[in-house]
Amino acid sequence: KSVYRTESKLYPRKFIALVEDASERTGVPESVIYAVIRTESGFHEDAVSWAGAMGLMQVTYDTYDWIYWRRGQTADHDTILIPSYNIDAGVTYLQWLYERYGDWQLVYAAYNAGFGRVDKWLDDPELSENGRLISIPITETDNYVKFVTAAEEAYRTLYAGDINQYAEP
Repeated sequence: KSVYRTESKLYPRKFIALVEDASERTGVPESVIYAVIRTESGFHEDAVSWAGAMGLMQVTYDTYDWIYWRRGQTADHDTILIPSYNIDAGVTYLQWLYERYGDWQLVYAAYNAGFGRVDKWLDDPELSENGRLISIPITETDNYVKFVTAAEEAYRTLYAGDINQYAEP
């Protein structure tokens, strides 16, 4: 029990209803959503990065605007830090990236470095092989992919049977 208690403190599940709703709506596994939130903001809803990414899922205004544009709507920048809006935007972007790549490691790399960079890396035979990256040239992104992958595995294992972990967009 003490190991479970310690690990669940290291890998908390906060904003459960919002995460469950986003997962059910998009098919992005809850374990992925929790891993991205943990890695991006440590569950601090008012987090702001040096690059201007904001909220739980560290969404930029540009990405926020793009997501709403794809929906035929206009984004209200005053809502970007509200957890329900931030999680919705971040998970919608994860869903789009998964539909584009079909591979979570590529999704994580694109979430961190941008899909334009990932597309270029996939076109570079020194960095990719058979549609998979064999090397990520940006250390921050390489580490990010490793951190999110490890966190997703921890969430999936720690909360097995308790979270929607088999969803596919």
